[in-house]
Amino acid sequence: MLFKLIKITKLSSTSFAYVQSLNYAIPVSKTESISLYQELYFNAATATNQQTLFTDVLYRKQFSKNKTDIELGVRNLFNNNYIVTNSINPYYTLQSGFYLRPRQFTIAVRYAFH
Repeated sequence: MLFKLIKITKLSSTSFAYVQSLNYAIPVSKTESISLYQELYFNAATATNQQTLFTDVLYRKQFSKNKTDIELGVRNLFNNNYIVTNSINPYYTLQSGFYLRPRQFTIAVRYAFH
């Protein structure tokens, strides 16, 4: 199997905007995997029909002999720095803008004390 689909979620939808999530894992070997977490924000209520794709990548290596996991990650892979969201219904129109953290590189080590 080339990859394992973990989850697809359509979070919200109107005629103007939607958010869709896609999370999947790609096994490299029995002890290694690469996971991708993606969210696509589409906003048709702005003049530019803004689409923003957020992607996080995680590489995991498991060492079964000493019960240790090592994870290397990249958050906000495409370094998006701003997003606009809209909420429109018969009673109100709400537009919000958010500044985001820049791309981050992470390292995590897990150890089981069994």
